[in-house]
Amino acid sequence: MNDYTFKKTTGVYAVCMAGVLLLWAIFLLLATLTYQLYDSIEDFVIEFRIHTGL
Repeated sequence: MNDYTFKKTTGVYAVCMAGVLLLWAIFLLLATLTYQLYDSIEDFVIEFRIHTGL
């Protein structure tokens, strides 16, 4: 027999919300790092073109 109490429901909800927040944090971190990586590569290409005259 299943025992669905308020405490158990609240606990499951809290764990699920923590997981969702963790996934969002990881997604935002990866998106930010990817953007910074592409920005750094673009800056490097611009500097390379300036120094080589291409």
